[in-house]
Amino acid sequence: MTMEYNGFRDDVEKVVLLAPAGAGKTTWCIERINELLVTADPLDIAFNTFTRRGIQEGKSRVMEKFRLTHDDLYYFSTWHAMTFRELGYKREQLFTAKHRRKFNSFFSFQLQDSSKSDAIVTYDSKLMALYDAERSGKSIVNEVYDIQKYTRFVSAYEAYKEAYGVKDFFDCLIDYTVSGKPLPVKYGFIDEAQDLSSLQWKVAYRALANCEKIFIAGDDYQSIYKYAGAKPETLINLANNCKVEKLEKSYRLSRKVYELAKTITDSIGVAVQKDYVPAKDTVGKVEVISEREQLYKKLLNVSYEEKPYTDWFLLYRCNTHLDDTARFLMAQAIPFHDNRGFCIREQEFSFIERYVNYSKDVVGFGTEIKKEEFAARYGVEDFSLHYSEQNFIAKERALFIQSYIEKYGFRKLKIMAMSRPTILLSTVHKIKGGEAQNVAFFMDCTKKVYASRYADMDSELRLLYVACTRAIENLYLIKSNSRYGLDDIILTLKDLT
Repeated sequence: MTMEYNGFRDDVEKVVLLAPAGAGKTTWCIERINELLVTADPLDIAFNTFTRRGIQEGKSRVMEKFRLTHDDLYYFSTWHAMTFRELGYKREQLFTAKHRRKFNSFFSFQLQDSSKSDAIVTYDSKLMALYDAERSGKSIVNEVYDIQKYTRFVSAYEAYKEAYGVKDFFDCLIDYTVSGKPLPVKYGFIDEAQDLSSLQWKVAYRALANCEKIFIAGDDYQSIYKYAGAKPETLINLANNCKVEKLEKSYRLSRKVYELAKTITDSIGVAVQKDYVPAKDTVGKVEVISEREQLYKKLLNVSYEEKPYTDWFLLYRCNTHLDDTARFLMAQAIPFHDNRGFCIREQEFSFIERYVNYSKDVVGFGTEIKKEEFAARYGVEDFSLHYSEQNFIAKERALFIQSYIEKYGFRKLKIMAMSRPTILLSTVHKIKGGEAQNVAFFMDCTKKVYASRYADMDSELRLLYVACTRAIENLYLIKSNSRYGLDDIILTLKDLT
């Protein structure tokens, strides 16, 4: 008979840690784990969090202190990886990028019930995100702009998985809530608890059902995955019914950034109030910039040799607004990477090196190149055009790579990319947990977000809070260059000039 776990057992000791950004929530978890490991077996401890980066950090710190191996920390994993492993699924059963391409060739046809072009079924990342949110327990009724298209996509997607015998990670989560066995551990740790969806909480209830003690660390102020089914209320309700500990110092923020962050959190309606202070004496800076060109001038004045560009995060409300900045950085051959990977990806070097080192009798691209022989072999003289055609990337990106070669030469280019000395462009959601000396937040948003932001002001304030608290020293708020922006929200919170 299948057992249902609709919450943690009442007789299990539960400790909830609430702490602001930069206070050391993961460190608190690691310290509790270290205390347990004085007498407990490592295999008696499960540590689960939202991201692979969080798991890697937790593992490395415990392994270093107690000289343990990855096998010793078998139950340290993300929720997705844990369910995949515990259900005994194999790697070849997993829906991967290869299957996305197959899906498009499998289902790219006109459906019989429609002659419209949008009846073509292809893998759609936006529809996939909606489907993931729905499976996570969120109602998406008001977010689907074309219910027929969405229904066709879901039907085709499920048909493909059945035809090829594969599952995605959401299938793993769902399957585990039905047939998964509780982990054979005594102590359970949940880090970044505010990010868990309703589905992931069900997984946690089942996985940690046999624990003697459960530690839950999070910050309801940083709950920004509502679109994926996360609810800050779940953590808030736990805090109201369990033993609570609080960390009261932020070790990341300068005083100016802290003051703005405090103003934002004081304006959030549904939250557990947490009083905390900055632990550093650094004053820092919070500056509103009316034109993004002003920020670009700052970046141009940063010398690569003297100060790595890694001191900068450029953050955005959504992916669509990264492109303008990316084009500027490309034009100036300023190194950067974004959500999609390196400014120059590692796998691209084999082709670049072949091109640069093929021959030595013509000057160009930072070294001597015999273009005639290269053209004879590959049928093209223009590196950027050839690279674009052979690797199915945008010509703009190929030209960007070419400009790097011209400016730095191949050897320095490789050193730069391998050591990641770059500016990072990212959405706020992707950068969560990261920090940089200087953070610029572009306050542009989409028309849809702009229209609905006041209906759920708490969510927008939480996103602003996460964006601002990535800054260790200086924060730059870039006003929107359109009528759709978050400027009015943040500028009304604090008198910034």
